[in-house]
Amino acid sequence: MGTQCVAGDQKSACGSGGAQCLSCDTGLLCQAKKCVPESTGCSSTNCPNGCCKNNQCRSGVGNDACGSGGGACVDCAASGGVCSAANRTCLASCTPNCTGKCAGADDGCGGKCQVNDCRGCCIGEQCTPGVTDAACGKDGAQCSDCTKSVGSKCGPDKTCSSCTPNCAGKCAGAADECGGTCKSSSCPGCCVGFVCELGTADNACGKGGAACANCAAQGSSCASGSCGSSCTPSCSGKCQGASDGCGGTCQSNSCTGCCDGTNCLPGNADTACGSAGSQCHVCPTDYQGYKWKCDSTRTCVKDTPTGTDCTGKTGGTTSCTDNGKPGKCWDGACCTGCWDSSVSACWKFINVFDDSCGIGGETCVDCTASSKVCKNYKCETPTSTGPCAGKQNLDTCTDGGKTGKCISGSCCTGCYYSSSGTLTCDSTPDDAHCGKDGASCTACKGYQNCDTSAGSCELDTTAKFKLEATKAIIIEKAGKSWDTIGDAAPDPYLGISLNKTNCSSAVDKCTGKENNTFKPAWKFDLGTYTVNQLLGTHCVSLFDADGPWACAPPFETIGRCTFEIKEQHFDWGYKWVLSCPNPNDNIDYVSGIRFALTHVP
Repeated sequence: MGTQCVAGDQKSACGSGGAQCLSCDTGLLCQAKKCVPESTGCSSTNCPNGCCKNNQCRSGVGNDACGSGGGACVDCAASGGVCSAANRTCLASCTPNCTGKCAGADDGCGGKCQVNDCRGCCIGEQCTPGVTDAACGKDGAQCSDCTKSVGSKCGPDKTCSSCTPNCAGKCAGAADECGGTCKSSSCPGCCVGFVCELGTADNACGKGGAACANCAAQGSSCASGSCGSSCTPSCSGKCQGASDGCGGTCQSNSCTGCCDGTNCLPGNADTACGSAGSQCHVCPTDYQGYKWKCDSTRTCVKDTPTGTDCTGKTGGTTSCTDNGKPGKCWDGACCTGCWDSSVSACWKFINVFDDSCGIGGETCVDCTASSKVCKNYKCETPTSTGPCAGKQNLDTCTDGGKTGKCISGSCCTGCYYSSSGTLTCDSTPDDAHCGKDGASCTACKGYQNCDTSAGSCELDTTAKFKLEATKAIIIEKAGKSWDTIGDAAPDPYLGISLNKTNCSSAVDKCTGKENNTFKPAWKFDLGTYTVNQLLGTHCVSLFDADGPWACAPPFETIGRCTFEIKEQHFDWGYKWVLSCPNPNDNIDYVSGIRFALTHVP
């Protein structure tokens, strides 16, 4: 009826073979899915496979009309039962189970599944995972045999496609990016399970794709891919990841200053300030123009200007100097810009606007009150002509059909900035002065480019960032013990696979492990990548190492999930993953995994 398929054994809908249903006329009945005269009746002769109800031949598989051989239909539903399609007899009440099955499969109640719930592909009525070359498919479709086409394989998306396996530099058993695994090893270093390591670390030493050796466990070190060197690793005063002098890297942080990547710096410079192995900071210049400096504790603090001491002096009545610049004492500090009493602040670098103009610690003047503009820190009568004739700085203007702002008497359709006490227009915006429509210029960051059409700093997808796994927080669950011997805390390490959403225990890169802790702090360099490589969804797994090494069996999975890196994370410099459930019991033992993103110029 229309596009709906019905049984075809009703007087109002009679037929078979997928033809349009007929409505039997008066004096006709639907028998064996055909309209026949009522006088013919229903019997074993004309209804051998079904049953008779109201002198009509029914299919015999309905719960309200169950039977066979042309006998009287039985209403199984009236007694709470169901009709078995296999032998057309009433059965006790049964809930059909068609979860994960193909249409036509046995529903467990003597009937057949009417809908397809197979997540893989179907071979007839049998549901298969759909991931092999001989049976490839998804969403319950009939399986495809990829082997019938030369070079075709079943891909990760469960479709047949021509794919060239990529096993360059990989260990045997690693994913070949075509849905299979590498049969042999081409790893130039050594293999921990199916993960290729550099082979230069003391706990993962080797070459030529052989299994990594743990030299540290033997009391020796790794040199040229072999254990037994007399070299003694030197990591005193170094950052984690720095060279240990024996071909490996330092696994812990003993830098007393600050770390610029893996380089340990004294930490007492304004451009590299910090202590106890923290990442170095650049001491800033605040919004009023005061420079901050790195003090004796290697912490950025507000610098004390050189010049007149204004302690206890205010009101702008006492002259002073600040780094050679003349000013007046206001609120105990030397103001060399102009003093805005409405907010009790000294504007050092932004005192060139028409409503707050001045220098030398004088009170800021509102030039607009006298229809003047601020130029060279003084109110002057505007001499402009054209679109800005008679207008103040930052008044809206139009020049050549483009919107802008009046800057020093001209209509600026690019962006403006302050230069030597005067607002200056940059009509050809670039990375240093980015903006349009007369907006204030923005200085693009090192990983941004100025989009001149949009007038904004946009992320450069070719810029490079270092990705680090810095730390994780594992929840201590009552009754949950990760290690059965000794400390119940896990020995966590992290594994990651970039640009993958089908997560498994197979990972592309691993951190080292930390023993017996719920709060590992690896600070492990996972590699340098372009923005384009990092944008998107990635897989992360948190493991408990049950053997001597990370990233090798035996291990126990603590959590496995996907996470997404977006544009704002490059500005923030980090990405937090706040939930990562265990794939075995679906319990979330992880309350946080933190990645650091550091721009590499």
